[in-house]
Amino acid sequence: RFARGHTADGEQVPYWNLDALAGAGALRSTVSDLISYLRAQIGVVRTPLHEAIVATHAPRAPTDRAGTSVGLGWHVGDDGSIEHSGGTGGFAAYVAFDPKRQIGVVVLGNTAVNQVYDLGPRLTKMLRDEPYEPLDIRPIANIDPHTLDQYIGHFRFFPGFDIEITRDGDHLIAQATGQQAFRIYPASALEFFYRVVPAEITFVPDEDGVVRKLTLHQAGRDLHAARVIE
Repeated sequence: RFARGHTADGEQVPYWNLDALAGAGALRSTVSDLISYLRAQIGVVRTPLHEAIVATHAPRAPTDRAGTSVGLGWHVGDDGSIEHSGGTGGFAAYVAFDPKRQIGVVVLGNTAVNQVYDLGPRLTKMLRDEPYEPLDIRPIANIDPHTLDQYIGHFRFFPGFDIEITRDGDHLIAQATGQQAFRIYPASALEFFYRVVPAEITFVPDEDGVVRKLTLHQAGRDLHAARVIE
């Protein structure tokens, strides 16, 4: 009954089996099982562990996120929300609850995508009758696969940091220096986006129509790279 994990590109990946620190990534559960867990967290069901559970909710130290502290295994918000999220190879999970309002949310995904972490807080806001923005699920443009060859090559941002664009069948793969290779998806003929991280690549053709540059858009910055002529 254990679901198979997938990358953000839909490829199956092997399970992670942790010999040590199993609580950090080797626990296996279901939505219904975690809902039972949340019922104990918010006090709907009282157990002999109730006092210990409540103690884990107390803020212990501030974080670099405004309005958020760390409890014992939880991120505790000033608004009363308590949450934790994370993932392993091929999986992503989000759990949140509000003891005062007695609401809880569980989102499990057998694909390692950020949308799981984006969906959870939105569901929490729905239960609170608070406004929320819909998920930004970007459509994939339908482009001629034969046009992809013009993007293949090495592009250099600065010495020691390149990005290599290769083709795998009818899609493109981008691999930056020292990083994993990831598929990029077309938003248009020249604009591509990642699914694993919030980043985009724009290919920039010259006046003669030849692509000799690209721009990486990530974290509010635009990094420009020129094609390396080998």
